[in-house]
Amino acid sequence: MRLAKGQLLVVLDSDDTLSPDALSTMKALWEDIPETESSSFSAVTGLCVRPDGQIVGQKYPRDVMDSTPMEMILRYRVTGEKFGFQRTEVMRQFPFPEDVWGYLPESIVWWGIAKAGYKTRFVNVVLRTYYDTADSITRADDRPGSSDASIQGLRALAYDTLTNHLNWFWVRPSAFILAGARYTRFSLRVKRMKRTSDLAGFDPVAAYDAFAVSRPLAKVLVWLTYPLGLALYARDRWRGHA
Repeated sequence: MRLAKGQLLVVLDSDDTLSPDALSTMKALWEDIPETESSSFSAVTGLCVRPDGQIVGQKYPRDVMDSTPMEMILRYRVTGEKFGFQRTEVMRQFPFPEDVWGYLPESIVWWGIAKAGYKTRFVNVVLRTYYDTADSITRADDRPGSSDASIQGLRALAYDTLTNHLNWFWVRPSAFILAGARYTRFSLRVKRMKRTSDLAGFDPVAAYDAFAVSRPLAKVLVWLTYPLGLALYARDRWRGHA
């Protein structure tokens, strides 16, 4: 981000491909937003397809929607991998945390941008072919014997949900109940992590202290969901995760 010079930024994973006209399509989608309104937008997000052409997850409720990632996920319950671009200027205001060891879910940044008041234009236009590989780091917490490279980031995501977005609780309570349980699950896993050769530079004590829930309502939710979180942690241990 420090080196990016363009107005818009597209980030493509190494194992995915763009459709042949994706960049020109994205440019046109951005220019469809009236110039007088574009400063209030941070991104345009479209759809992904699998190599066989099948849409990943769900389409948006309407072909063009100006909304936020929280509303799409929590109110409209749109699922599946999506893809688009961000305004470089906005991304510089919301840099990815560099003190989180390993994988950090991108949604922490997208939701932070939305909370600051920026909108995203969601479109039912295919922009990327998505290859769902079995060894993806985003699946690291669900594979037996996986490394702990995703644990601090997943705990950070639960922390962020409980700390910064509780105003959405009554839109979809189940998402926050799960976040409370996952916070306990990954907190317990961080506590068990030790310094090893493949965790060079990782300090489990500092990692645990970095995302300590302090908001009273968040604490209550974590306490109420503790049995579920403990059960998920026990399942992780049984599967060989922790």
